[in-house]
Parts: sequence; C-alpha cells; structure tokens
Amino acid sequence: MPPAEVEIPPGAGFRAAVGQLERAGVKVRPYHFEALARVLRRERDVKAGNYLLLAPLTPMDLLDKLTRGDVTQAEVRLIEGWTFSQFRTVLDSSPDLRHDTAGLEDAAILARIQATETHPEGLFFPDTYLFAKGSSDVNVLRRAYRAMQRHLQTEWDARR
Repeated sequence: MPPAEVEIPPGAGFRAAVGQLERAGVKVRPYHFEALARVLRRERDVKAGNYLLLAPLTPMDLLDKLTRGDVTQAEVRLIEGWTFSQFRTVLDSSPDLRHDTAGLEDAAILARIQATETHPEGLFFPDTYLFAKGSSDVNVLRRAYRAMQRHLQTEWDARR
C-alpha cells in the first residue's frame, strides 16, 4: 500500500468511513473490519478528520487510529505586528482550513468568536496554531483571541 491520505467527514458513519478508506486505496475487508469494530463496540467511535497512512496497518491498528482520532495536523502562523487583514489573508490562503469567514465583515467575525470588542486590531495573539485539516478558520481565530485574552489578563494581574 502506498502512502494514503484519507478524509473522514464529520458525521460519517462506520460504513462511510470504510468507503473512504477503500477509495483512497487502503485495502480493507469491509465485512471483517466492521465485525471487528462491532465486537469491540467501537463502530460508533470513528473520529472525523484527515488520516495519513504511511504503511500497511493491521485491522486492529487501523481501528485504533480511526477511533483515537490520530489525524494529520496542519499549522498556520500569525506573526506579531500583523494587521487583522494580514491574519485573514494567511487564513484564507490555507488549503487546510475550511473558510467559514470568507466574505464576512470584521464585525461578523468578531460576533462568531464571541468577542465583545468592535474592532479586531490587537485582539489576536501571534503564534503558531496547529489544527486538524478541515477545521474552521473561525476556530483558529477563536483560539488566537482567547490566547490574547489570557495573556492580557495575566499581565494585568501581575500589575496589581
């Protein structure tokens, strides 16, 4: 088996996940694999995400990987000093993110991440953010926003 990348979409059942594996060229005996999952009561535990399979796996190892959620991760770097517009450009250019903020005004994005502020500049902590491929850009922005809030609170508390 050559390396295979398999995407299990959110909400996919076990049989749909097996179908994705087969379409990606992973040799799996569907009936036997499903029987294994049922006997172990793990057929409902398959996690959505992108999986990178570099070498052949035993059915048990494959089931473990799928139920553990051992997904491939991607990253995006938000650089200190960048404007919110630059942050959005980087997020929008990532092929690994779902672009749920595309076409939204800044105020709508702030509402989606539950920010109380009305202007986005300075609200997002610059860092490298890891995420599962196919994650929403809203989640990355929410994490960056919350990280900045935590850092500001820590600094504020240190002043007292």
